[in-house]
Amino acid sequence: MTRARRNRPGLGIERIVVEGYKSLRTRQEIEIRPLTVLAGVNSSGKSSAMQPLLLLKQTLETPYDPGPLQLSGPNVDVTEIEQVLARGPKRASTAQEFKFGVTIRDHSTEWTFGKDPSGDLRVRSMETAVIDRPKTGRKFRTVSLREGMTSSRLQDLFPELNQILKARPKKINLSFTVVRRRCFLLPGIRVDDMPVPIPIHTELASDQTQRELARAIHLPALRGNPRRTYRTVAVEMNSPARSTPTLPE
Repeated sequence: MTRARRNRPGLGIERIVVEGYKSLRTRQEIEIRPLTVLAGVNSSGKSSAMQPLLLLKQTLETPYDPGPLQLSGPNVDVTEIEQVLARGPKRASTAQEFKFGVTIRDHSTEWTFGKDPSGDLRVRSMETAVIDRPKTGRKFRTVSLREGMTSSRLQDLFPELNQILKARPKKINLSFTVVRRRCFLLPGIRVDDMPVPIPIHTELASDQTQRELARAIHLPALRGNPRRTYRTVAVEMNSPARSTPTLPE
């Protein structure tokens, strides 16, 4: 890849990483070029390579917050996370989580999805780059976010949060936490009298990742996802699907 191409804006997704998803049990990295064709026999992992990206896309496009992932949607349709976890020869060897990563230009974002002890689907971690803008130019550093991180740990990862503490009125007691917004984890602020924490604006590489996921266009082979059963519907005589009877003159 030439430097001139890398410096052009709007390059889109350049690499995806999949691990623990369906047939791709071990970590696989696939470079995305202007034209990328995946070819192989059935069950060789072609769909497994693309479906995590489509899961993220339909999660972002849902008009409400569906949780960490919208499993049943127009691009991918499954009913539970166990259906996409990689399986080994024995039941005990079934993966407990799957990972997916996206690289855009000089930085990447990688998620780990799995279940918590209560059985709920969670974003176990999200690793992404923070875009610093010192006087000498842009600089990237990688951070790993998890739900339940302590306020002091977030202050270490994001030194700018200390400015919020200094600027707050003394009567207000606040702390920092990790906020989930759909499939993304963000640093957030928690105030005692607020029922839920709110995310804090920081320059994360995942912001650009979200924009690129929204730009992706999925052209499925079928209209909608195939199902084992289909509902029957009533067809009236005036339906366009029925031929109009011709009356004798």
